[in-house]
Amino acid sequence: KNNQKTQIVKDIHLIWGSLGLEKVNVSLDENTARRFFNLAAQTVTALQTIAWVNPDRIKEETPIAWLEHGATLEKSRLLGCNLTEE
Repeated sequence: KNNQKTQIVKDIHLIWGSLGLEKVNVSLDENTARRFFNLAAQTVTALQTIAWVNPDRIKEETPIAWLEHGATLEKSRLLGCNLTEE
């Protein structure tokens, strides 16, 4: 829990930027920030409106094609949607 809180505070700028702009976050931080924000999305519904994509996961997430086609907020990309994989 303490590690989760520390990581969320350290990376909160990623969320503030996403909430203030187009609700899209492109980040390589897969194992800490994304994981913890996914867990936090269980109780913080505002997080569930943010799409998170890792540009390094080319096959799994097709980030370039997604961005080129307008980066629509597809449900599968929203924080909290893939909690069973966490």
